[in-house]
Amino acid sequence: MASHKGILIMKIMTSFLSLFIAMLLAVGSHGDEPVEADLLYRTMDGYGYSISPKGRYLAQVNERPLDYMLVITDLEKSEIVYEVPLGKYYPYNLTWFTPRRLIYEQGGQLVATNIDGAERRVVLENVDWKDKKYFSKRWYNKYYRQWRILNILPDDPEVILVESRDKNDIARVQRVNVYTGEKDIVADGKPYKVSRWYVDRAGHVILGTRVKKNKIEFYLPNKPSNPDGEAGKVEYSLKGSVNQHEDYLRQGNMTGENLINRNLSIIEGGYDGDTVYVAENINTNHFRLSSYSISRQQVIEVLYEDQNYDVGSLSEEPILHFHDKEKKLLGMTYVADRAKSVWFDERMQTVQDVLDRRYKEDNNILWDWSSDLEKFLVYQQSSQHAGRVLSYLPEKKRIGVQADAKALLEGAVIPPTQTVHYSSADGTQHESYLTLPVGERSQPLPTVIMVHGGPWARYTNDYNADAAYFVTRGYAVLQVNFRGSTGFGRDYLLAGIKQIDSLMLDDIADGAKWAVAKKYTDPKRIYIMGTSYGGYAALMSTVRHPKLYRAAASLAAPLNLVTQIADYKKNDNHFAYAFWNYAVGDLKKGKKQLKKMSPVFNLNKLHTPFILFHGEDDGIVSVKQVREFEKQLKKSKLKPKIRVIKGEGHGLDSSSNQIYYIESALRLFEKEG
Repeated sequence: MASHKGILIMKIMTSFLSLFIAMLLAVGSHGDEPVEADLLYRTMDGYGYSISPKGRYLAQVNERPLDYMLVITDLEKSEIVYEVPLGKYYPYNLTWFTPRRLIYEQGGQLVATNIDGAERRVVLENVDWKDKKYFSKRWYNKYYRQWRILNILPDDPEVILVESRDKNDIARVQRVNVYTGEKDIVADGKPYKVSRWYVDRAGHVILGTRVKKNKIEFYLPNKPSNPDGEAGKVEYSLKGSVNQHEDYLRQGNMTGENLINRNLSIIEGGYDGDTVYVAENINTNHFRLSSYSISRQQVIEVLYEDQNYDVGSLSEEPILHFHDKEKKLLGMTYVADRAKSVWFDERMQTVQDVLDRRYKEDNNILWDWSSDLEKFLVYQQSSQHAGRVLSYLPEKKRIGVQADAKALLEGAVIPPTQTVHYSSADGTQHESYLTLPVGERSQPLPTVIMVHGGPWARYTNDYNADAAYFVTRGYAVLQVNFRGSTGFGRDYLLAGIKQIDSLMLDDIADGAKWAVAKKYTDPKRIYIMGTSYGGYAALMSTVRHPKLYRAAASLAAPLNLVTQIADYKKNDNHFAYAFWNYAVGDLKKGKKQLKKMSPVFNLNKLHTPFILFHGEDDGIVSVKQVREFEKQLKKSKLKPKIRVIKGEGHGLDSSSNQIYYIESALRLFEKEG
């Protein structure tokens, strides 16, 4: 029988051993050191995955250091059969034209190639003129065209339907023979200044839109094959945008107020020439998926709605999944707390259920499939890795891994992120995402509050390399959404108007206070960081809540709101100028208030230690704002670390630069303790 002294010694040793194990677990399960940053910031090289119509081949584009590569995999043999260099410009919208030929967009041009790289040719050039020898900027602007594929016409093996847009944002739809290059105009937007045409699934033009006097006008082409034909204008009672993508809205008279208050967004046309599928929030708080009749000007049927999330929002559009042979809408994928698929087809739901049972820890998204629904492409998401791409053949019960970011972690375990909710003082609930280090906690943790950009955007419960970096070093991480974030309903979105320096920052602070109240967070070790608006919020939060945060890290932040909005106007970015004037502050009437809201004019209140990083080539927030900030700093006692990174734009693309920034933030946080 052991003595009381021996038992006491054993208990002490056990306690020390448990503490030691907890310390090891707190930094991740990758040996006795934190997971290397290089592992956390690795991403899959491939994108644009697409299965050929008959399901034999899988096409993808791999990004290499100096160029791009088309990779063709034989799904029957589970092996790569072709690798075709595509050049240095970014190729996108990879589309199968025949079982062995692809079309893609690159540098504004349309290019076709066989899967082995043979017979590659430019189908449509981005300068549409007959005699190119008389080059000048004036001629270039006049004849420039940006092309996009609208429809691979299944009933015509030679022709595709494309839309072109010129420098004035005028759209034209044309049928193009892929082999001869001959073009036939189907709908010309020039006489009506139409900036977007919509087609049904058969390729017929059913609707054109333009912005006029702050309203969206809808055009029905009576004679779509005649460019000079009359178009019947239809007055719609619904207010708002017909498409939420910025590149279609920045021109003309579209205002920020119209965009943010819109209640209808066209997604795609259907099969009958009259039905379009829309995201709409008519008489409801959240956007939902509905079918809509153009001729009757009304919603036909609400197909799906989510009581907690928008099905399509200011920054997100649901992806619709069709089966053209059966002329059927199979389902859709939208963003809830993460991507979510909803199926209206029993066959697709069965495949979804099989995958969900097998991969319970992953979010399994059916991304593409063969026309016979016998071969599927699956994209797996998780908060613990940056994604995997699988091929799935149900009949053969065979699953192949096409790309695997999880394997790039080399066995490192990233703890899962949980969806949490906290309330502000007025009772408003905020959905955010909390990640805690692996292992038991004996005391509250140092915590990093992460703020998303936009601010009209949001976080989702997906992999975040920055969060993984800190959590594998013993920090808790809270990724906060706040009023003004998209995806949580109209009321939540509109509550953020003209609140970027006040209510938004208070909502963020309420998240930090909630984490303290829940004993997750040490109140003396709270840090804040973010990019773009998130970088702005990191700095201004230390001004509004100076006792809450110990240090801040800011990347690509607007530092002078007067300059930011004025630059939009100077650069003819009409949409951004109108949007910021409405949602942030009026440049003409509220310049004094905009200055009060700007970090550069609050240097006397920036007492919390911070670092500031910015891309030298930032085309959204000009680097001149950083230079002005530096100049004003010389008049103060502040000595923050400021770095302007060569070759980077708005944010950081290079993993080495991302690691440089995040390691600098960690050093600051540890120094301030």
